[in-house]
Amino acid sequence: LRLGEGVDLAALAARFALPRLVDDAAITRLAALGLVQRSGARLQVTDQGMGVLDALLAQVVADELVSA
Repeated sequence: LRLGEGVDLAALAARFALPRLVDDAAITRLAALGLVQRSGARLQVTDQGMGVLDALLAQVVADELVSA
């Protein structure tokens, strides 16, 4: 996500055989704040969101992918 072009979530999910990579509700909330944008399967962090990227990742990554 640090790259300007963002990531293709569908391609990543297929590559690693994962059903869900992100929390869609979190993406919707963060997009409304102007911190991320989604275009189809591509997720990008906006210029506004780059300064808080680590915090965004903690919210965006699906809970089932995070191990305690």
